[in-house]
Amino acid sequence: QIVTCREGIFSLTKNALRLSKRRGITQFTHRNEQSMKDLQCMLLLKNDHNKSSQLLMAGNQEKLIELDIETVRPTRMIDIMEDSDGGGIQNCYHMKGHPRFICMADCDGKVCHFLNLNKTKKF
Repeated sequence: QIVTCREGIFSLTKNALRLSKRRGITQFTHRNEQSMKDLQCMLLLKNDHNKSSQLLMAGNQEKLIELDIETVRPTRMIDIMEDSDGGGIQNCYHMKGHPRFICMADCDGKVCHFLNLNKTKKF
């Protein structure tokens, strides 16, 4: 997946995230063998000043990774796997952002939304 922003172009592969300037020069490549196993999608979050600050990455894995763009370090890992209550999803293939919540969909058509990334609600 590819996302453009003021900082440059983010490209997500199965196990790495790369930020490149618009002319092709790589600014950084972020890899983590333990947490970045099979990534499928990412979502760029903006702060109040409309500047990119956080990047969410998820895929066919148990955790959603929240990455701080300025420090290029994960700020937290959020468990998104389906639990006994029916909350969560098995794998994340698409994310869509909204100012109040984030929607995630898996390959079976199940859609969940996270309010402030702390609670999961099933649709």
